Amino acid sequence: FEAVFGAMLKFIKTTEENATGTIEEIFTKHPMIKEQILNRLEKRMNIFISKGLIRLTFIHRVVLFYLKSATPDQLKKFLEEGQNNYLALLSSREGLFAACILFTAADSKQRKHMLKQMKTETENLVDNMATNEMGTVFLLKVLFTMDDTKLSCKIIIDSIMEILESLLENPATLKLLAAICASNIKSYYSTQDYEILTYTENSTSKKDQAQRTQEVVEYYVDSVIPKIKPHIDFLVKNVKSANFVKELCGYIVQGHYEVHKEFIDMYFGVVAADTETATDTTRSITEFAVKKEINYCQDKEESTREYPFCTLLITTIEKNLMPYIDSKGIYIIISLMGVPKLQAILKKDLTANLIKIKELAAGKEKNTALQKLCKIIEELQPSIVCLLYTSDAADERSSVDLGGRRIIKKK
Repeated sequence: FEAVFGAMLKFIKTTEENATGTIEEIFTKHPMIKEQILNRLEKRMNIFISKGLIRLTFIHRVVLFYLKSATPDQLKKFLEEGQNNYLALLSSREGLFAACILFTAADSKQRKHMLKQMKTETENLVDNMATNEMGTVFLLKVLFTMDDTKLSCKIIIDSIMEILESLLENPATLKLLAAICASNIKSYYSTQDYEILTYTENSTSKKDQAQRTQEVVEYYVDSVIPKIKPHIDFLVKNVKSANFVKELCGYIVQGHYEVHKEFIDMYFGVVAADTETATDTTRSITEFAVKKEINYCQDKEESTREYPFCTLLITTIEKNLMPYIDSKGIYIIISLMGVPKLQAILKKDLTANLIKIKELAAGKEKNTALQKLCKIIEELQPSIVCLLYTSDAADERSSVDLGGRRIIKKK
């Protein structure tokens, strides 16, 4: 302990009452020793790197603490020495965070150098990273941090595409494939990993984050769709790959339908057979895409709103209406009925089957979705109004009888 942090910190740790907190907490309480310790650690870092000790996982916590606390100049010096050894950090969570801090703080030249170390003529480390949890976090960090998206996509995405068929059942890879085009990456990773992915302190990136993301996602979707077409049936029905297909469909329906229409047609080729034996997997994918398309269209002028995915889905629903209603597919129908343009298409079939739907609802009183759908359909029924007309003499009280007939008085 003394060899790494110095005698002063050791003294505080061993003599101060209740000194059981982290080093960061001690530094907060004793700011006067922070600079002294960092200067000592700077010398230790050079030793760690030169002697190859940076590969040892118990050193990673020290490296991470140093990088998070270091001044910009100290960080720059570490990068000059450590950019050739950063991959040795990717064997622990602390090391992963440290490697991501380094990549974030590196300039464009250093980033390119670090990226190219991941794929050499003799070794392709991307393949290994894509199959383990920590490796995928680092790959995501690189993809969405580097300004030169063309280079990062070429090295990372192209490498994954080369061996994709062998990775389609790997949980870590499938999570990565879903996260690349996910609208909410936070839902796929732990709080700690999300902190790593969103860490931007001392970042040298100049390109807007939204632009980088758009470039990466477009490249990725264009690359992955041709690769997965032969496996579409397996991917759609497999619970493990559901999130991957879900995020892919969600991306396509938000303004990219015409470009990737063939993929959606293939998806519906699988969904078309989705009747009584339908799985929650296919239903969840479809419901996600429906909501994405509806939300996307809400931001457009009403006259320009088009729902190609939903419209194609309705064609499938019409052929299997009752199985959809008697399953989680009912939530999809309720979402569709919330859009006037789509409601008009579904209305006829739902109205024609209202009696069957009511019978189904009567046997499942606790199913609130069924009750809600019945109410929606009933509200669409035309009101029958009967008007009673009287003669044009109705306003002449003494000239009409109670039925509105004119009374003709004899003179």
